[in-house]
Amino acid sequence: GIGTSSPTKLLQLNQSDSTSSAVHFTNSTTGATASDGLTVGIGADEQAQFWLAENNYMRFATNNSERMRINSSGNVGIGTAAPSSLLHLAANAPYITFEDKDNNQDWQLQATAWFALRDQTNNAERLRITSSGNVGIGTSAPGYRLDVGNGTSHNALRVNGNANSLINITASTTGNARLEF
Repeated sequence: GIGTSSPTKLLQLNQSDSTSSAVHFTNSTTGATASDGLTVGIGADEQAQFWLAENNYMRFATNNSERMRINSSGNVGIGTAAPSSLLHLAANAPYITFEDKDNNQDWQLQATAWFALRDQTNNAERLRITSSGNVGIGTSAPGYRLDVGNGTSHNALRVNGNANSLINITASTTGNARLEF
């Protein structure tokens, strides 16, 4: 223990007052001043600090493989060593999952040869944008710039402003279609 006579871990640093407590790593390239190298610790307000003073990137790894990188511009890359935007995800078929624990609902953004919004709770794709730019709502194979349908009630497109304004386009299984205003 450093600063304590009864350490709780193999190495414990303890500051006897409420100022920062940190480990500072430097080498001959970084320089040895307080504004060089890497500092890891807690600040005077008890906030965690992981501070790289150098104009370089930070790497994070698990299972002996790099998993995430923050470059010197602040861009975060997961699955890439060269993040080109604020958040850059790279994988064979990357997903972002949003889980709402209060309402027991999961949603996913999915990107592969197309982009999709999935309702994971109901195991249903709700929207797809193909690589050609076609947008599908209620269909996973949009054949037009905007392809809307739900496959059961045959309401293809409905625009509803209020109780007195409505545009409804419907089609039946017999091929009949109608446009309502």
